[in-house]
Amino acid sequence: MSLEELGKLSTKQLLARLRQLHQCEESALLSDRDDAGNASGTILFKDTPEWKAAYEQVKGALSLREHIPNGAELAGKRHERALLSQTIEKRAGRRKPHRNAVIPYCLILLFGARQSFAQDEFLLAKHQAGAVVIGMTIDDLHAMHKPSSTRLVAHYPEGMFTPLLEVYLEGDTNKSIPSLLIEIDKNRDWIVGNIKVNDARFRTDKGIGVGSTLGAIRKAYAVKWIGFGEGTPNTVSTYYFIAGLALALAGVPLLRGWIPRNRWAGFRVPKTLSNDRIWYEANRVAGRDLMIAGAVAMATAGLSALIYKEVPGPPLEKINKAVFYGALFVAALHSFIALRRI
Repeated sequence: MSLEELGKLSTKQLLARLRQLHQCEESALLSDRDDAGNASGTILFKDTPEWKAAYEQVKGALSLREHIPNGAELAGKRHERALLSQTIEKRAGRRKPHRNAVIPYCLILLFGARQSFAQDEFLLAKHQAGAVVIGMTIDDLHAMHKPSSTRLVAHYPEGMFTPLLEVYLEGDTNKSIPSLLIEIDKNRDWIVGNIKVNDARFRTDKGIGVGSTLGAIRKAYAVKWIGFGEGTPNTVSTYYFIAGLALALAGVPLLRGWIPRNRWAGFRVPKTLSNDRIWYEANRVAGRDLMIAGAVAMATAGLSALIYKEVPGPPLEKINKAVFYGALFVAALHSFIALRRI
């Protein structure tokens, strides 16, 4: 495909072609295709000159996009039209402000418009970062930003091709990372699927953004859960509930005397291994303690899940972990104390 033909394609079509090139196999030697030597003209392998040329052509076409006025330019034009409308109304006699009040009024109007635009440009809201909104198309993104301020990169999370658009905004003090990292959902008509914000100028309507402390977040919003990595309150509570259930079940055969004296399972210390009577009595106490510890851990997991729905921001994982290991320690300590009395 020639450069002229590539230039006529939309950004979405160019990205689709880039995706096809990325899906080509590395070489004919590493391929298991039966038609690896076909002469149909289709590019199959990345180590061929045709693939490299096509790849460079697509990358070059993506870097050249026509200039469309950005948000700042559009805001400036709207402000100019507003001033022109005021001038026309004044001349028509509809508005006759005092001569000395015209300049201060215009300055206040100009300052207010710039301040409002600056707030909107870096406003963080649900599914939105400034003018970038989840669900908008890749063509809309290129229309909003200059080609020199964006960079399209290929990302492979878990081996899957995902296009990312890096946006570098003017005024960002940290030039080493993009101000916005926008993930394009190629499976949903090439729309914005996720937005990662690195620029500290982006703020919510309550002033929360990159760099805000946990205390500021709790003060501004009713925080119910703060996650580090993967996991939710339900998964944390479920994990410790299952762990408590495992403890309780492990204590059943010890309490019932189903496990004979051995060196692999049970309460194994030199004294319990000395004879069967001490073995069964000590393990009966240890089994009962394990069942109690498991019941306490399960009750804590269930109650913490209910507390999460009522009280904002409880440290669920810390509470469950402390209760689980605390109950296990108390059970072991009581088992050793009881062994001394046997």
